[in-house]
Amino acid sequence: MSMTYDQMWQEANRVWDNESRSIAALCERIDRHSFCVALEMVADCVAAGRKIVTFGLGTSACAAEKIAHSFNVVNVPAVMLDGGKAAHGGLGVIERDDVVIAISKGGSSEELVRILPSIKEKGAKLIGVTEKPESALGKLSDVIVSATVEQEACPLGMLATSSTLAVIAAFDAMAIAMEQYPQFSKEAFLCNHPNGAVGHLLMEQLGK
Repeated sequence: MSMTYDQMWQEANRVWDNESRSIAALCERIDRHSFCVALEMVADCVAAGRKIVTFGLGTSACAAEKIAHSFNVVNVPAVMLDGGKAAHGGLGVIERDDVVIAISKGGSSEELVRILPSIKEKGAKLIGVTEKPESALGKLSDVIVSATVEQEACPLGMLATSSTLAVIAAFDAMAIAMEQYPQFSKEAFLCNHPNGAVGHLLMEQLGK
């Protein structure tokens, strides 16, 4: 079945409207206390010289990669733990007092459940990003950040769309908040991002 240009544009607008409303609703849907506790955990982790480890499977892995990158840019050391390698030696990247951010909508995927005991045994702190606090991830997390959405942009509710953007937006907010902490400065930003338009702009602002 083919679509007319009008139908294509209408569908695109429907998706954008759904996703924008989902992000706008985060102020009401994310628990304020839990968000601040999670942010404090990240800040304390950096102050202690430890690192952030992000983890996700499927589309959640894309969110995990974005979160790790954003933290690195603002001088919060972060790595993404590959879901396929985690239970095959990749867990070695996690050390005591690191903070693990595990993203799983349902919180009970087999690959995730298998590694949760190792995360706790290593003495890492766990931020669970899930819509199911009663799940295996929810029960073992030190704090849960639940960036829930009313409905996915996908009509079938199968493809993670608005929910993925909501998770990314939640941790974008954390990354930006971390700019207020001592580890961040324009000089540190330039050191981490010397190339591209951002690097050139920072060099101009710092007179380099």
